[in-house]
Order: sequence, then structure tokens, then C-alpha cells
Amino acid sequence: MRGARRVDRNTVTVRVTLASTLGRHIDGAWWPRSAAIGRELPQLVTLLGARLGEIVDIQVGWSASQAPPRLDVPGWEGMQQHVLTITGRDASANLLIVPHRTGTALAVMVLRVAAGLPISPSHLDTHACRTANAVVHAARIQRELHVGRLANVPADAASSTPKVTGL
Repeated sequence: MRGARRVDRNTVTVRVTLASTLGRHIDGAWWPRSAAIGRELPQLVTLLGARLGEIVDIQVGWSASQAPPRLDVPGWEGMQQHVLTITGRDASANLLIVPHRTGTALAVMVLRVAAGLPISPSHLDTHACRTANAVVHAARIQRELHVGRLANVPADAASSTPKVTGL
């Protein structure tokens, strides 16, 4: 067919938002398509490299045994939000992880709120918007407390934070 392009089935559109100004406790959000985030991480690194520079470090803010909160059901408020810090040569970004099973309306709203993107006035009073604001607020507070604790830890102890390096 003339003009048709072959689509690579292994190519996945990365669902991520990033604030125009970085340096906040939460700079945006990432909504992976499965719980196996390692499969989508290379595409995320490639995409963010254009904004952050060559990616030199990735830090996860949760343990492997800690399940992500279910944002669609009551009780998420007491759980730690998952935040991924991606550091490039030029900048860093703290991304709130939107659990892959989150409903579309809520996930899209969290993506927008986390990056400080505009929200239509007709959506401001929706359950999804209120929940997204609460989720992002909780993640910012948790991140602020985490960063504050690290500021009081000796440098050699702080370096034991789990990392993915060599990307």
C-alpha cells in the first residue's frame, strides 16, 4: 500500500507527563502498561533523555516487596506512593508512578495534576480530579519527608538507596 507505514508491535507509547519547570518533589507522572515496569523503562529513558540529558541514574522510592497503592479504591491514602527519580546530565525528574491497573479517567487526571497541566473547568469537581489532587498531594508530602530524612543522613549511608545504574 502506498503511503502506509508498518507499525512495530513492540513499540509502546509511553504514558508520561513532565512539568515545564523541574525541581519539585513531584515533576510529573508515568502510567506504565503493566506491573513489569522494566519492560517499558528503556522507552521512558529514551523519551526523557531529550529533556534531562543522558540518563545517568534511576532511583526507586519503594522496595520490591511493596505493592503499589490501588488508587481506585478507598485505603490508598495510608499507602506509600511510588516515585521514580530519573537523573540526567542536565536535570532530574521525580515521577509519580500511576499503578498500571488504575482506571483511565483517574490515571489521566493524575498525569495532568502531577505535571501541573491545565484541567478543564468541567472536570474540576469530578471524583477523578479530587482523587488525583489528593494522590499527588500525598506523594509530594511523602517525597518531602523522604528528602528531608536523606538530608540528615551521612553521605555514605545515603548512597545505599536502591539504584539502577549504567544506563
